Amino acid sequence: MILVVRSLLLIFLLVGCQQVTYTSADGEIYGTTYKYHIVHPKNEGLDPLIVDKINNELKRIDLIFSTYKNDSEVLNTSIEEMDTWSEDLKYLYDLSLNVTKKSENAFNPIKNSELDFSAIAKGYAVDKVAEIMIRNGILNYFIEIGGEIKAKGLAHHQGNWRWAIEDPFSFNPKAFKSFLIPSEGLSIATSGEYKNPGHIWGRWTKRYC
Repeated sequence: MILVVRSLLLIFLLVGCQQVTYTSADGEIYGTTYKYHIVHPKNEGLDPLIVDKINNELKRIDLIFSTYKNDSEVLNTSIEEMDTWSEDLKYLYDLSLNVTKKSENAFNPIKNSELDFSAIAKGYAVDKVAEIMIRNGILNYFIEIGGEIKAKGLAHHQGNWRWAIEDPFSFNPKAFKSFLIPSEGLSIATSGEYKNPGHIWGRWTKRYC
């Protein structure tokens, strides 16, 4: 899936006695949507290339795990070629084996030697974007890719970040219940059967993962 940046917002805010930089972006990647928000003290300076760094990382991961791109790594390798895998692919493979064991094979990204890490690649991308932010001194952020969320610190209004689940009984997307994220940070994986029925069942075992 081609990275599509729908919007990018950069504004300066005065919060209390501190001026902060608020950066927000959203778009499409991995066959779904993404968004992130960054709050950073203006006097500490924010890398002007941070948006480019994040976009490049999203595209890099797409070229490894995409099941849509013919030139992606996952579509051009096999278990027998494990020695040639990238570190990212090896990491998610090892992680998947652990989850497969704990779920008694309800979760299994391997079938007939075909590899598909779609179930955990989005969450991995969220973690990698967060790593970029942390390396650049960003301590207040909110990241979401296809329902996978990671957030830390405070929002631009100096209150906790907030996330919500949609009302499963409404045809118009709206918040059903919202939750505060503690400032020390939290990672959340969300999913639901009401928009894409059957997708959280074990792919081959027909059991919930």
